[in-house]
Amino acid sequence: MSKIGIVIPTYNSEKFIEECLSSINHQTFEGVINIYLVDDGSCDHTLELAKKYVFNDHINIQIFENEMNMRQGYSRNRMLDILDDEYVIFLDSDDFLEKTTIRRAIDIFEKKDYDAIFLDWIYYNEGSFKYRMNDKLRLTDELIGENCSDLLSLKVYYTTPAVYKSSFLKAHNIRYGEGYFYEDYEFMVQVAMRANSIYFLHFPLYIVRFNEESTTKSNYNTNVHAKSLHAAIEASLKHLYARNEYSIYHFYRYAFLKTLSYLKHRTPKRFRRKSLRNIIRALSVNQDYSILNEKSRLLSEVFGKRLIDKQAVNRIALLDYVNTKRKRVKSTRKKFKAIKKNSKTNHKTPQVEIIRNKIVFAGFDFEYKGNSKYLYESINKDKFDVTFINQEQAYTASYYEALSSAKMIIIESWNQLKYKKKEGQVLIQLWHGSPLKKMTFATVEKYALRKNRNSRKQKFKNYSGWDYLLVDRMADKKYFDLCFPYHTYDYLEFGYPRVKWLVDNQNNEGLKSQIKEKYEIKKPLVLYVPTWRDDPNTDVFLEIEKLRDKYTHYTFLTLEHSYLSDKVRNDDIQELILISEYVISDYSSIIYDAKTINKKVILYQNDLAEYKTYRGIFEERLDEFREVICFKEEQVEELLINYPDLKYPVDHYNYSETTCKFEHLFEKIITEG
Repeated sequence: MSKIGIVIPTYNSEKFIEECLSSINHQTFEGVINIYLVDDGSCDHTLELAKKYVFNDHINIQIFENEMNMRQGYSRNRMLDILDDEYVIFLDSDDFLEKTTIRRAIDIFEKKDYDAIFLDWIYYNEGSFKYRMNDKLRLTDELIGENCSDLLSLKVYYTTPAVYKSSFLKAHNIRYGEGYFYEDYEFMVQVAMRANSIYFLHFPLYIVRFNEESTTKSNYNTNVHAKSLHAAIEASLKHLYARNEYSIYHFYRYAFLKTLSYLKHRTPKRFRRKSLRNIIRALSVNQDYSILNEKSRLLSEVFGKRLIDKQAVNRIALLDYVNTKRKRVKSTRKKFKAIKKNSKTNHKTPQVEIIRNKIVFAGFDFEYKGNSKYLYESINKDKFDVTFINQEQAYTASYYEALSSAKMIIIESWNQLKYKKKEGQVLIQLWHGSPLKKMTFATVEKYALRKNRNSRKQKFKNYSGWDYLLVDRMADKKYFDLCFPYHTYDYLEFGYPRVKWLVDNQNNEGLKSQIKEKYEIKKPLVLYVPTWRDDPNTDVFLEIEKLRDKYTHYTFLTLEHSYLSDKVRNDDIQELILISEYVISDYSSIIYDAKTINKKVILYQNDLAEYKTYRGIFEERLDEFREVICFKEEQVEELLINYPDLKYPVDHYNYSETTCKFEHLFEKIITEG
């Protein structure tokens, strides 16, 4: 079993040390964890609390004390010289780890011999989480060989959200800077210059606490930050070389931007010019490096005209001043346009009082379908003031007035409300399916993130506003937890209203006849419901026309996902499931709706290997469907002729209580105010 060491420098950390240690104690990793806690002269109760903490049997702690305050770099290096664990994490005492951090990293190390695994991280402040990761380098899975130096193109040099192979660090004598802030720079440059393989684990497994008392957020009235930055840059330059074409430029760009930022925000005016001159002089030593094309006018000017190489400090300072002014003007214009737009479209929240029993449905993209439709139809309208907003009403004055006056707002999927809920309002997310395909943080979302680097950030912000999330199956919660980590909503284990409708009407022959007449279905129905693909150029769908010509005793109907078609259709998928004999899909959660009323389900997954690389599925969820998964059209045909006798496990809710549970929740929300 692997051993991992966790190095924790501490200094007056009594507020956070127990939470930090607790995050280690609750790791799902079952191997040996050795904690190396180095106290750097604390004068509070940090050591006392650490010594009293009780760990699980497979976790050991050793406590060391520096003779005087030596800062984090010294403490980390001291432990690197001592530990003999296979892997190492550097954990700040005010930060903490997600419970699966170590297990996930070790699993990857055991599959491939990486030198380091860098983790996504998330900010924590006063009980709330904020995800800000939109770095384009993190769209990749790994860096190999000379491309490891691309690590220096990251927007932020954090060495703590990572797991390192100890033998790699020791073999190359990779150490932190000592005696100054920003000790990460030297360490990061050495890793980028020496590593042969780096992996990026795309899940926020390291929690960075926003701590106003940290060393980097103090001493702003002195030149200590400027001097530390200068020392860190000079130390880093000793390890830097042109490992690939842009290695040097990546670091120069980072150092330059941080210099401008830290001199502006962390250094008094009287020290800025001299500090800028010292750092520019340090960066001008190496003039033989390639430059990337930059969208930033400032970077294009500074590096394109080699102003750093020329040590043109006055010119650089002027450009920075102009760039700052330009940004302020741009920001002011943006705010003015937003105000102007709001005044025209009434996007401002109307000043109306919340009506205690008012419920507003925004539905699934403001469409009258899915869970929203069936919940809306089942609610007692005499008891609650219920409104359903349609697509024509969206973003109008009446739309914002309705939302602003609602006590409860009910949405489905990633509905773009363009509305910030007021204090006292409750947002209920009905979602649109039991998770089969992976989403958000459970997958890389390679294509989605290439299209929009802020995609995860926006989705995190979206689900951070939910108060409740509805689930249909007992097993769903753990999958949603993977997709939506660090959520603050409560789960509603009520069952989906749309599935309740299927269960209630599965033996209603009169209704089935009406639906068949509505859709002009005269033969047994084979319903094909493919889901969308991230890659729009993928053509992997079943050739229904061939099946239609060959099996004339069936009616074949394809219901395309709205993302796959520009057609406007009013078909109700629940009605079609109800009257179908077969339901064919690929990765859509609609199969769970169908199997609840014992429909014959077929999964056509001819692109499974490729689909796993950019989206992925929760494979264990397919266990009950193994006999009906097809990779070739011939297999689909065989199942249309001879379908196995499948026995689905019953793991859904008692749908007879779904509406009652919702109404009870609404009454509770109204009563509690």
